[in-house]
Amino acid sequence: MPGPAARATLARVFKRPGDYRIVLEATKPSREDLRLLDLLRSEHEADLSRPRSVRLFMSFPSEGAAFEAGKLLHSGRFNVVGLEPSGPDERWGVRAESRLQVDHVNVGDFRGRFEGVARSFGGRLERWEAAARP
Repeated sequence: MPGPAARATLARVFKRPGDYRIVLEATKPSREDLRLLDLLRSEHEADLSRPRSVRLFMSFPSEGAAFEAGKLLHSGRFNVVGLEPSGPDERWGVRAESRLQVDHVNVGDFRGRFEGVARSFGGRLERWEAAARP
């Protein structure tokens, strides 16, 4: 079972109406976040107001940490794949995919939520990508 920090992150990430009072810390979007959204909108004419397939890539120091993070994401209706390290100095990976709506307004909260999930298990959000079409 996840510890208190992971449960708190779960509450912020996978809110159900009426279950929690959610307070999110503002997270500044990275330049890469904004570049990706600009690329989707300008080059692919993406309507960012619509949910689309989004993939998250996270890395963790151990198989156990990756497994626990994957369980947490899976409980939030993500399709999750664990990725073994390709070498002795590599980290364990998790790829999680779901349909989400991400735009210039909410990308900071989006980043904060998933960085929080990764941090809860000693990991980090490496990158994310989104489909051009919903």
